[in-house]
Amino acid sequence: MQSIFDIVTAQSVASYWNDVPNIEPYMGEELFPAEKQLGTEISYIKGSRGIPVEIRLSNLDVKTMIRDRRGFNEVKTKLPFFKEGMYIDEDLRQKLLMVMATRNQAYIDSVLNEVFNDEAELIKGARVVRERMRMQLISTGVININNNGTAYTYDYGLEDYQKVTLDSTNKWSDLENSNPINDLITWADTIQLKTGVRPTRAVMSSKTFNYIVANKNLAKSIYITNNGQGIVTPTMVKDAIQVLANLTVGINDTVYGKAGTNGTKAERFFPDDVVTLLPPTTLGRTVFGTTPEEADLMSSSVANVRIVDTGVAVTTTKETDPVNVFTKVSEFVMPSFEQADKILIATVHTP
Repeated sequence: MQSIFDIVTAQSVASYWNDVPNIEPYMGEELFPAEKQLGTEISYIKGSRGIPVEIRLSNLDVKTMIRDRRGFNEVKTKLPFFKEGMYIDEDLRQKLLMVMATRNQAYIDSVLNEVFNDEAELIKGARVVRERMRMQLISTGVININNNGTAYTYDYGLEDYQKVTLDSTNKWSDLENSNPINDLITWADTIQLKTGVRPTRAVMSSKTFNYIVANKNLAKSIYITNNGQGIVTPTMVKDAIQVLANLTVGINDTVYGKAGTNGTKAERFFPDDVVTLLPPTTLGRTVFGTTPEEADLMSSSVANVRIVDTGVAVTTTKETDPVNVFTKVSEFVMPSFEQADKILIATVHTP
């Protein structure tokens, strides 16, 4: 009969994860595609802003005038390291041992599914880490990590014009006086004039989007003959933003549980009352480094290691007292932000 060490291995956990159906992709996975590199340092070139500049007029037979190169900033920093593990609890371990003796495959599969569901929670948590950083980045320009007694801040250096805060009657929560469509057009114009690239996407939460749905000025522009009297639907608003501002709206209401809360406190990946305008391209990369488990344990006999999701190490080790299997998941990861100069973050409501 197979033992618990034969059943719960890094290979089996990885295979289970890779076969899990219907995992909804995160928004940040499209904006920051995954990329693996050696080492634990992230390095990328953040291009200088600026529209194309014409060359200068010149006389014949004179020396060529030299143009100064626009600045390119090479960004280098250490990747943050994340790691957490779990044991199979005693009750589940005993249940697993008992069902293995029954040879009832349906019952065995049911208990194994319970075991691997628990193990997969660690890999889900590694996904959460990556998405939280990516969404912090596009909603604030800064990544803050603060848990387990350790705090890091990574400021990606957005310019002042890339961060807008509305006040007074301009706040989108002022449904009578604000004009969200005009704001979106103005912000898109700002980025285009600075960089030569016009944003094509606007990211916000449902709460923020509903300010536009309820906006009286938008209703008047839709129901011109009725002085704004009529039902404005979300589809009508998205169509209006697409036609008037040439922006596609992306709604992000996805939530996660903060580290150490066991999922008892839900947080939004993308905050309410914020709108971010994005260019049509990817913004950067989700860069994975080489974990110690991958570097030192992949070929050893003391542990079992497999890589999932491009750069997440799943490691299982045998424990003899008490008899158990320890599973840990680890990653060195952080997003790069090559297109940082082409976004604009607007706070459209403050209390």
